[in-house]
Amino acid sequence: FKQKTAYEISTRDWSSDVCSSDLPDPGSDEAFEELDATGWKEDNVTKRMITASCLYTMADASGRLALTPVIEQLANANMDPHRYYGPPLHHVHNHGVFADLELRRAGLLLDRNDWVDVATQRLTAQLNGTFDPCGMTFEQSSAYQDLHASVWSRIANDLPPDVGAIALRMAARADRALQLLARPDGIVEAIGDGPQLDISSVLHTYDDSGQPFLRTGTLWCPNSGWYATTNDDSGITQHLTARFGPQTGFHGHSDHGGLTWWTGTGWNGVPVLSDRGLFGKQRDSRFSYAHSSAAHSTLRWDAGTARAMKGTRTPTGLQMSAHGGGSGWERSVSLGRGQRTLVVSDLVRGVRPTPMVQRFTLDPGLNRSVVEAFVRLHEQGLIYRGEYLV
Repeated sequence: FKQKTAYEISTRDWSSDVCSSDLPDPGSDEAFEELDATGWKEDNVTKRMITASCLYTMADASGRLALTPVIEQLANANMDPHRYYGPPLHHVHNHGVFADLELRRAGLLLDRNDWVDVATQRLTAQLNGTFDPCGMTFEQSSAYQDLHASVWSRIANDLPPDVGAIALRMAARADRALQLLARPDGIVEAIGDGPQLDISSVLHTYDDSGQPFLRTGTLWCPNSGWYATTNDDSGITQHLTARFGPQTGFHGHSDHGGLTWWTGTGWNGVPVLSDRGLFGKQRDSRFSYAHSSAAHSTLRWDAGTARAMKGTRTPTGLQMSAHGGGSGWERSVSLGRGQRTLVVSDLVRGVRPTPMVQRFTLDPGLNRSVVEAFVRLHEQGLIYRGEYLV
């Protein structure tokens, strides 16, 4: 692109090359790398539409005339079903939602009702496929759960009334699911791609007597593969999450059967089993490790933890099962009542061509590696020692 900022553009310089590419759209038949290199990949198109629409609102009549064919070209690329991240050719995805919002915005600016209609139809399809009935999304990430809850709540009033009403209901359900996913201290574990979240400002409330109110309850999402529960028994508070469900995709990791476990009293406690999430998208060794089963509290077995896994609730937890490659794996998880105990039992049946490896956050082998890394960082002056369990 021609690199210009809003500060560099005068009122008489609304040339169409501000947000257009010197290279023509190669079309969706081209490889991903070609579309990315020429600025015509789906997310590139969305970002350029944002810029073009913004400039259009600031331009005079001649500027708008120059920008109109640019926006039309971008809209055509936006509506290409092969590039679009959403139905009917692809799964629902947040990229598709943002593409729809920009197409709708451009349609309203240029009085193109046909664009608005396409965007509305696609948003409706996205909404219908984004959430499990329990409120969790299918993007297999706690951070992206927060993103979808926020986005759909924010845009609901800009949609047609019938679609907007559904969006508000689903966003409220998604927000409730996120709260059930959170630990009592208000932290949402970084499960899947993305960082840890802190929603304590929303989660922490007080009763009429001014005492901290502890929210307990269970999140059960068999379709998308999420389980979370918070209970308080004899002053012992525990929070457990588990991942199972469809085959790994979107922003998920090979974490099926993976667990997080927090225990304490009321809002105060420590994470015993945690998850690492993924803070960046650079495709390096860290990315590969974070996505692998080795980075999660699960079992490394023959068929792998990226396969589909079923879940069934039990009185004290849940049981998960997966099959593949002539083998079967069952994991039972149970929280102790009135005691800080988590019991995890793994059973593998069938052919075992490779050793089974069961790892958890405080596993001695993993703990030794973490200690060595922290000592090295401390010696380099990059971290300091404090009273905190990592």
